[in-house]
Amino acid sequence: FGNGSARAIVNVLGTLQGQSAEYAFGSMTRAQLDTVMEVAQGRTLSSDLGSGNPPYTTFDASGLQDILNAASTIPDTNSGSEQKARIFDVAADQLSEVRGIPFSDPSLATGQILNGMTTLLRSDPSGIITELRDSADENTGNAMTAYVRTMFVSGRDSQIGNIMGQLKAADGGDVTASFNNPTDNHNNARNLGYFTGAISKGLAEISSDRGNLTNNLVAVAGGVATVFGMRGPFEGVIGVAVDKGSSILGGSNLGSFSSRQDAIADSFRVLAWPVPEVPDSGSARTQMQDAVNAFNAERNNVR
Repeated sequence: FGNGSARAIVNVLGTLQGQSAEYAFGSMTRAQLDTVMEVAQGRTLSSDLGSGNPPYTTFDASGLQDILNAASTIPDTNSGSEQKARIFDVAADQLSEVRGIPFSDPSLATGQILNGMTTLLRSDPSGIITELRDSADENTGNAMTAYVRTMFVSGRDSQIGNIMGQLKAADGGDVTASFNNPTDNHNNARNLGYFTGAISKGLAEISSDRGNLTNNLVAVAGGVATVFGMRGPFEGVIGVAVDKGSSILGGSNLGSFSSRQDAIADSFRVLAWPVPEVPDSGSARTQMQDAVNAFNAERNNVR
């Protein structure tokens, strides 16, 4: 369908809820979804022929934000998570496209798209990330990295921490049980590894300053803590994680992109893990080491 039909579909999609949204999004091909979301950028080209200046592009992506909000209401079933992941993947392409157009002001649209993507991701973080990890964004992490990188550039570090906190509590709030759970091939540990890999790649692309990266770590830690309530034992764990992560950043080589990404990943994994280090011995060590191996495999896939 053409842009005229796409504009009408933008208006309809943004009003749908639940199973109606799932049916509508599920009936669209990837190419159709791309077209609809591109139209939903709300792109306007203006020019002053007498000035000699190049045409200037502005955006109002409120329609795209509405579409992403509608997608967040899709039920959290296996098929629903698959739909949400596909929509998130396409939205990441739109986010990169909006920010890559020369002679434009993408600030409004960037905020609108990030708002919608965050609402979508927080509606089902474990399900969406599992689907991205295993299919739509498999072995690259490009979609999640584009999202995370732009979140950091936009100063939304604590919201990244909120998402990590939701992932840590995937099995009902017991972070150790969630991380070590061997069900589904250590799915929770793998999701946290994928997300940490995207964090490390995104941050490595925008900063090599130890102070700035430490500030990012602290802000994300605050976002993690708010999911659980920064009280009692968990406050102590977060404090230890921040201290250890800051120490890792302080003693690492941040010169090359690869070494910088590894250092950032190593510093942020102490927030993702239930405790900053694998226990020294016993069954607790064995259980956590298996989960750590799964975590590291997914983290290292995001390159």
